Amino acid sequence: MNGFILAFALVWILLGFYILKLYLTRQGLVRELESLQLIK
Repeated sequence: MNGFILAFALVWILLGFYILKLYLTRQGLVRELESLQLIK
């Protein structure tokens, strides 16, 4: 049961990071695309 709670918390943390990334990407979409092109 404890492992289930830990996994549930981990999912919410990852979801929070994903939402934060979407927000930051919306703020600087061009910069995000440029960084992706530099990686490739």
